[in-house]
Amino acid sequence: MTYSSSRRERLTPERWAEIAPLIDSVLDAPVDQRHARVASICGDDIALAAELMRFVNDDDASAFFAHAERERQSLFRDRLFDTTVDLSRVLQRALDGIYVIDRELGGGGMSRVFSADEVALGRKVVIKVLPAELAEGVNTERLGHEIRLAASLQQANIVPVISAGSAGGFPYYTMPLVEGRSLRDRLSLSGALPLNEAVSIMRDVARALAYAHDRGVVHCDIKPGNILLSDRTAVVTDFGIARAVGVARDDNGDAPSTTMATPAYAAPEQILHAHDIDHRADIYSFGCVAWEILAGRSRGSLTQPGSKIPPAIARLITKCLEPNPDQRPQTATEILGMLEDALAEPARKTVLSRTNAAAVTIAALAIATAAFSYYKSVKVNAQPLSFAAIPFMNTARDTSLDYRSDGMGDEILNGISKVGGVQIVGRTTAFRYRNANRDLLEIERALGARLLLTGTLRENEGKLIVSAQLNDSISRAEIWAESFTHDAASFGSVTNEIVQRVAGVLRERFGSRIVVPRGGVMTSGTSNAAALDWYLIGQSQVRRRGSGIKQGIASFQRAIDLDTGYARAHAALAMALTLDPFFNGTPAKNVTARIISEATRALELDSSLADAHAALGSAHAYEGRWESSDGEMRHALALDPYNAMIRQTFGRQLIIQGRTDEALSELQRARSVEPTSPLISAWLAYAFFLAGRMDSAIVESERTIALDPVGLPTTNLISLVSLGLNRRNVARELVKVPVDRGMTNAAYIYATLGDLQTANRINLEMERRNPQPWFIHVSKASVLLAEGDSAAALTALERSARDSGTLWVFFIPLADPAFDQIRDSRRFAALLRSANLSTITRRRPIELKTP
Repeated sequence: MTYSSSRRERLTPERWAEIAPLIDSVLDAPVDQRHARVASICGDDIALAAELMRFVNDDDASAFFAHAERERQSLFRDRLFDTTVDLSRVLQRALDGIYVIDRELGGGGMSRVFSADEVALGRKVVIKVLPAELAEGVNTERLGHEIRLAASLQQANIVPVISAGSAGGFPYYTMPLVEGRSLRDRLSLSGALPLNEAVSIMRDVARALAYAHDRGVVHCDIKPGNILLSDRTAVVTDFGIARAVGVARDDNGDAPSTTMATPAYAAPEQILHAHDIDHRADIYSFGCVAWEILAGRSRGSLTQPGSKIPPAIARLITKCLEPNPDQRPQTATEILGMLEDALAEPARKTVLSRTNAAAVTIAALAIATAAFSYYKSVKVNAQPLSFAAIPFMNTARDTSLDYRSDGMGDEILNGISKVGGVQIVGRTTAFRYRNANRDLLEIERALGARLLLTGTLRENEGKLIVSAQLNDSISRAEIWAESFTHDAASFGSVTNEIVQRVAGVLRERFGSRIVVPRGGVMTSGTSNAAALDWYLIGQSQVRRRGSGIKQGIASFQRAIDLDTGYARAHAALAMALTLDPFFNGTPAKNVTARIISEATRALELDSSLADAHAALGSAHAYEGRWESSDGEMRHALALDPYNAMIRQTFGRQLIIQGRTDEALSELQRARSVEPTSPLISAWLAYAFFLAGRMDSAIVESERTIALDPVGLPTTNLISLVSLGLNRRNVARELVKVPVDRGMTNAAYIYATLGDLQTANRINLEMERRNPQPWFIHVSKASVLLAEGDSAAALTALERSARDSGTLWVFFIPLADPAFDQIRDSRRFAALLRSANLSTITRRRPIELKTP
């Protein structure tokens, strides 16, 4: 397994799996030879050496995994907000008249972030809110004093603090809203930066540090996530906040400011919990960031043979990373001078001296050894355990029972999702590993899962025989395995029994991190075996998309006919109906009332069903009831925050409304749960494109094509992105894939590429269908727009709006360049009003470095 391309701000299960063999090798050595073994393994890789030594400082090798677990938990320091509290509403109530909360932008481990309008001055700001757990240990008066000190900073490379206070019991501070993305996002996309861009960022950050340090303000948490890139300028955010919070906590007898630093970028004195930290800790963190943006990783040499990095810059960074603060550059102004001198020095090929590197490595080992006790003693809330299941393997010859083996893992996840402390990931994309003979660690890594459930299923002489195993990617071990035999009609009983056993194993192994509901966990939701069978068949059919949607609708209805109180079948039917217009061309007016009826019935039976709320959200969107739609989608996500498909659907609907920034946030969160979903990737690529982030759109488009080159999301969305990026050959290849009955914009793509004959043929084939799909007139309008006949295109759009209601806006999102020529038309404005939408504008590209 290869090491990720960038320094991690957290120790993840994947990273643990990478370094575990190295730690094993060190532990195999006698105690007095372990430092030498680490030096031998790591060479000049200082960061890796320090990382290894954190785990092997005890004489007793049997303590290895216990120490590993404590270390892992210590790095997951995110404090969770109480999800039962609507923080946006709390803030708005407390700050009414001063700010109007717009939306939540996300946040890091120390805060949640909201965008807002400042009423008095009419400007956009961000409000960063500290969690209640942190608030309980903060001396708010001292926090205010420290933040006022940070607010005194007024310099071009510093995002200033505007104000601070407490709202509804939550400490907060405000800053101007900066358009752009973080350095962390930039590094995640591209790895190492070009030398000129890297040096420009280093200069900007050093200027910010020099200004702040001269005024007695230390940042204490310099890292890529706190550096924003805006209009080719790097600006540092949250200046002094980490120290301010830490000092305020220290006043109350809690941990001092050093604990607020991100471990991967913290200076040794911060790790050692020292009280005499000064501005030189920022210089060490600056060195960590500089190393990462030039090398694209935190390991190895900056000056490999053939490297274009000037040796003097490599020496500067190495000097910043000196363990002893007295041996680092003493001021950021000194760093700026060294940067200028380095650029003036002729670059030459050189290799860092292994002697010097080894000396620094040994020093790093000493720091790691001294810091080990600190890492072991930190007590923090652990992240949820990521849990995935791939379809069980049907070992019988009867392939007609595949729907049961496919559904087994999914049903078990329904139960495990109710266990507190567990996060379900990769639920949809796990099906790509059906019957796959692949390494379990590889699957766990692809799905982003620490825990992976696998198994087999067969039926023999009226008996259902199931074997299940639970694997842990960190220990690389099978932590539970068991076989079950039941009557063939007792499928639901088997899944319930497996869920109970797995929940018990998790509770036993991970202790208080796992919370099992008092009444236990159940899966199927019906005692009718035939109803459960039809439900599973329907799920299998819907996963196939295409004609499977219509088949799934019929199967879910059969399940309901057999058990009218089967809540999940009602919710599944409602969700399948929301897909019918896009895969079968069914007019929305033919299904909307039924969606609402089935979803409402599901919620009457079980108010906790997120899918039912999501189905209502889609139905309201098809009717142009956007506010109601948003409310239902947010309710669904509050019930099931790890449901990536609901986030993707919400992201799509936000794009339709022209709310691209919010859509990006939802789609990126969906990606974190379903990392290999081509559907999510396609919408994310399109959102990047609409946001003007062209480099990101290219990267995500290529990723989507690699995941699924022939899927409808790839064909429809990536072809639009490719047209906008002038990648015409890519667009042409994508739409060559034949589409059966699903909604396709292939006619528009061909027309834009100049092939009107093919475009008109596609529309003619649509027109001849019986029944005729709802999207025929909007497809004709798109071709007319490509031809430049705006008047005829508007007439066709008006016809589509009369026949299909608001659904026409889902064909090609209105922010797309397809609508540019009619964007200022009064007729188009009237069409938007009929769909309850306001004017939707397009953004100018903010980056495009790839032709």
